[in-house]
Amino acid sequence: QFSWSVEPRFSDQKDYLTGESVTAWNAAILVSYAPNPNLALSVYYNFGDNDVLQDSYLLRGSSSFGGSVFWRISPQWTLNVAYSRSGIGSSGRTESDQLDIIAACNLTEGQVITLEVSKSDDETEYRLTYSIPVGIKTVKKKNVGILRGRVYDGTIPGGAGLENIIVRVGPEAVATGSDGRFVFPALPPGPHRIYIDPKSIGYGYTTDKKYPITLEIIGGGDPVEMDIGIVKGAVFRGRVIMTGSEGAEKGEGFVLAPGMGAEERKGPAARVLVELSREDEVARRSTDERGEFVFENLRPGVWILKFYYSGLTAGYMFETETGTIELAPGDEKEFVNRIIPKKRAIRFIDSGKISQAPAGGRK
Repeated sequence: QFSWSVEPRFSDQKDYLTGESVTAWNAAILVSYAPNPNLALSVYYNFGDNDVLQDSYLLRGSSSFGGSVFWRISPQWTLNVAYSRSGIGSSGRTESDQLDIIAACNLTEGQVITLEVSKSDDETEYRLTYSIPVGIKTVKKKNVGILRGRVYDGTIPGGAGLENIIVRVGPEAVATGSDGRFVFPALPPGPHRIYIDPKSIGYGYTTDKKYPITLEIIGGGDPVEMDIGIVKGAVFRGRVIMTGSEGAEKGEGFVLAPGMGAEERKGPAARVLVELSREDEVARRSTDERGEFVFENLRPGVWILKFYYSGLTAGYMFETETGTIELAPGDEKEFVNRIIPKKRAIRFIDSGKISQAPAGGRK
C-alpha cells in the first residue's frame, strides 16, 4: 500500500522586545510504502525559508530529512531501522544526526530478546534486554460491568455498521466507530437503559428493538453484547368521530366540527385513548379536539390496536373496538373509527281493548 502527505505551515512571528517581525513558512512531505504486512518503508523531508525568529516543533529554522524501515524477517525475528538528519541550513551545518537500530527475537512462552543500537553525533549506545512474562493472577472487578455492541443498518440484510451514532447510557455517551461498534467499559451493575440520539440516526428512523432498550449489567462477568439495528420507522394516524345522532348534534361529550351540513353532521371525539401494543411494547395516544391521533417512528411489525373512552354513554359503542395492523418500514397508514349508537331490541307486550260501560247499566 502506497501513501503520501504534504503539510504546509505558515507563521507570523514578532519579537516585542526588539520590534522585529517575520512571516515564515515551512512544509513537510511524507511518503510511505508497505508492499505486505511484513515490510514497510517511509521517508520524510521538512524544508522552508528558515527565516524564523525562534524554532518550534512544527516550524524549524532549518531543513531535515529521514526515513525508517520495518521488516519482519520471520515469525520470530523483526528489524527496525530509523535515520534522521536535521539542522541543514544555508551554511550546510548539521545540528543533529541520529541512527536507531532495533532487532528483536520472540522466543517460546512470550520471552523476547531485544538488541538496540543508537548512534547520535559522536555517541553510540548499545542495549540488550531479555523479557520474561510473569504470570500474575488478576481478578475482575465485581463493582463494574462492560457493555459493548454494534449499531448497524437494519434496512437491508447483513447491513454495515453505522459510524458516529451517539449511544447514551445514563450520563455517559459514546460515538460509534467506523465499524459501528461502541463500548462502555465501566458501568455499575444493575438495570440500564440505552438511548440512541435521534439526531445522529436521522428523522424518521428508529431502532429494531423496544425503545429505550433495557438490559441488565452484571458486575465482574463477561461483557454484555448488544447489537442495535436502525430501520425506517412507520407512521399510523387516524381520527375518531361520532356519527350523526341526537347526542352528536347537541355536542354532548364531543366537540363538533363546525361548518358541516345537517345531513353529514359528525362530532370529532376528543380525549379518546388509542393504544398500540405488541409483545414487548405499549404505546398510547389521546385524540385532540379534532378527534385526531398520530403515532410516529413505530417499529415495523404487527401491532394490536384498541380504543378506550371512559365518557362513552351506555347507548353508544365503537364501530371498531380492537383490531390488528401490520406496518412495514416507512409505512404511513390512516384509520377512521366511528362511535355509533348500539342496536337495541324492541320488546312487545301483549295488550287488550278497554271500553267504557254505558250509564246506568252493565255491559
